[in-house]
Amino acid sequence: PLEVATGNAVSADGTLAVTVSRRGNAQPRRLELFVWGGTLENSVPTYSVAPPADSANALAAGAAASWDASFLQPYSGRGPAWTGAVKPDFAAPDVVSTATFGPMGFAGTSAASPHLAGVVALIKQVYPWWGVAEMRAFLRSRALDLGPAGPDNGYGYGLVYMGGGSPFGPPPAPTAALQPLDNARAWVTWAAVPEATTYRLCRSPSPAFDGGIACTDLSADGYSFAVVDVPRGDLEAHYYRLEACNPFGCSAPTPAGGIVRRQWPDATGWDFYATVSTYAGYTIVKARNLRATGSADLELYQGLQGFPGALLRHTCAGLAPGGQCEAVWPGGGFVSVAQALGPWRVGGGLLAP
Repeated sequence: PLEVATGNAVSADGTLAVTVSRRGNAQPRRLELFVWGGTLENSVPTYSVAPPADSANALAAGAAASWDASFLQPYSGRGPAWTGAVKPDFAAPDVVSTATFGPMGFAGTSAASPHLAGVVALIKQVYPWWGVAEMRAFLRSRALDLGPAGPDNGYGYGLVYMGGGSPFGPPPAPTAALQPLDNARAWVTWAAVPEATTYRLCRSPSPAFDGGIACTDLSADGYSFAVVDVPRGDLEAHYYRLEACNPFGCSAPTPAGGIVRRQWPDATGWDFYATVSTYAGYTIVKARNLRATGSADLELYQGLQGFPGALLRHTCAGLAPGGQCEAVWPGGGFVSVAQALGPWRVGGGLLAP
């Protein structure tokens, strides 16, 4: 049975003493004591998940703060159930905004439970034949583990999460690289970020991205690469950077690399392009011979070719038209590539990101 008692404290410090006595012929039972609008001197949060949430046939929701899901609300019921099962099953956001209660006005498991119920309803539309067991298994496979590692009696199996945007804000920054694709195109590739719904690819003629910026938004549902054009003008350079975005914002931009073209004095002379990117503290340089006829040497330098301190890292001799030369070395800074036709050389430089 459920009993409710109300009253006002009459002591000077506002303390209300509660005494519960067991009659001599009463059977041993566990008694749960809750207070509203106050605190208990000796509080035991465990086993505070109440019926019907403690049922094996129910999906129970704990309340996690919407602004920081790592903060489990003190009023959120804790398990385990009397059977020893983990409860609640999942956590969901509370202190959320609604038309009825206004900004951040809907709190408690009263807010968390309909959030979980709404997720279940959407899944049920797709899999109408699923029961509780299938639904619970599907939600567990996607939940974000919070609190102690693994299932626990505060968050259950984690924060309910269906993907398509992180509940913690913008996604983490991606890793990206720029490299040649063919004689007219290069491509930016990246590792997919699960929390991203879109990617923003930006280009600038400056490695500092302090002018001439042009950006394109790409769906995260597509491939994890974007094809870009090779510059057409002599000494024309393009630098690229990438951001991962979702409805909560965009990550910090990640430099993907740069590309430079040399064509002098025209297509019958020196003609090549080079890309530079970095990964795990290493510089990756790739260059492509664009001459229509005739082989040429390509030389890859750490530093600016022809200037003091430049270090020749690799040479590809007699490279056929369309041939590619590449090298990797530790560190960053300026890189350059020179194309040699006989004793004469023409070079182009880039700043490694």
